[in-house]
Amino acid sequence: MIIILEREKLYEEVWTVRMKELANKYGISEATLRKHCRALKVPIPQSGYWIKVNNGSNPKRIPIPNFSGDNVITIQKNELVKKISYKSDNRLKHMSDEEKNRVLSICGMIKVTDKLNKQHYLIQECSFYRDNRDMIRDGIASNINIKVSKENEKRALRIFNVILKTFENLGYNIRSERRETRIYIGKEEIRIGLKEKLKRVPHIKTEKDSHWSPTYDYEYSGELSIFIDEYKSPKKNWRDLDNKKVEEMIGDFIVAVIDAAEILREFKEQREIEEKEEREKKINKMKIKKRQEYEIKKFEELKEIAENYRVAKLIDEYIGALEEVATEINKEDEKYKILEYIEWARKKSAWLNPIKQGEDEIIGNKYNDIIYELNFNDEDNYWWVN
Repeated sequence: MIIILEREKLYEEVWTVRMKELANKYGISEATLRKHCRALKVPIPQSGYWIKVNNGSNPKRIPIPNFSGDNVITIQKNELVKKISYKSDNRLKHMSDEEKNRVLSICGMIKVTDKLNKQHYLIQECSFYRDNRDMIRDGIASNINIKVSKENEKRALRIFNVILKTFENLGYNIRSERRETRIYIGKEEIRIGLKEKLKRVPHIKTEKDSHWSPTYDYEYSGELSIFIDEYKSPKKNWRDLDNKKVEEMIGDFIVAVIDAAEILREFKEQREIEEKEEREKKINKMKIKKRQEYEIKKFEELKEIAENYRVAKLIDEYIGALEEVATEINKEDEKYKILEYIEWARKKSAWLNPIKQGEDEIIGNKYNDIIYELNFNDEDNYWWVN
């Protein structure tokens, strides 16, 4: 999808339509629209402008300044990036009915028990870093992407254990390195994790505090969430609610991870197509430029050859005039010198003349066999273009 922003038109639009509405019209975010307005030096209404308009006023616009750059911006928008409403009808659309029913059946039977039974090997190897003075690192698991309070360690491990075992039951591989847990679905990898929300509380000063002690501290809230760390995922977070806990949302979470992998696969496939098309465009431009350079070179050769022909004809005319002079000379030695010069000049004229292409016994041929050839040959395979 191609979006074209024209400077003069955009200026009129931003002063007659609110930025949010205009961004929706173009199918881009408001932040993106503002960025392109800055790039095109298009002034936008300041705070309070639309209040005055709504009150019936006619506030002044900021005049559009002079601009020496390109007045048009073209946006290549990938429609796969567009955020969709993730409803039940959108789930697992890429699967066959049989495969889809199998996944939904397994996800529908998920249950987190009160005890941590049949632990996944990553859960068995897991330990937690603890330091309540360092809330950035406190509660981080050693080998999987979990960060929770000590009070919620067991609950978090039970939840994550079920998630890992369900993915393996569905036939997907799991790898967890440097505390990043990845699910491999086909050729795609999706990062997942579990965390406990931090809440801000007023800092209580003690005698040990310096003058620059913080205003607030952070502590765990008890609210857990499971998340997908992938920008193109249709949904990214599932958190504890008043009437529903994360344990009841694992099935939806696993389905969303599978869908995220498919969305990512489609995006990469589309990007490869676009990159291939872009590469072909670059190569075609290079080929056209090479052909143009070849044509210009041949034309310059043509001008040089035509000039040589003109000079050769002038020499022939001069030789004709010398021959007339030679007939009127009576002294044999002077006449011989002129006739000898005429013979030399005639050879040089033939050597310079592209029609005659005479061979000079001292300086050889001026022209080769390819002066009349127009066979452009581009032997470059452009393997280096990316």
